[in-house]
Amino acid sequence: RFSNDVTIIDLESKVVVETITTGKVPNHVFRVPNSKKMYVSNLDSGDIAVVNTETYEITKKIKVGQKPHEIGFLQYKN
Repeated sequence: RFSNDVTIIDLESKVVVETITTGKVPNHVFRVPNSKKMYVSNLDSGDIAVVNTETYEITKKIKVGQKPHEIGFLQYKN
């Protein structure tokens, strides 16, 4: 949490796949099912990092204000 990064681990082989610097004090991670996106709330950066789960690159930073904490998503059907 205080390393400013998130580490991706292959659970079968127990090998570190990638370490991604996301922001200050990454707090919660949410992977969107059936997509290539992972969202990481950065408590002390005031943002959420959007990570491509195939390339492990940050594709966007969303400013959300002070101390973003737990995150989740709901599917909206119109």
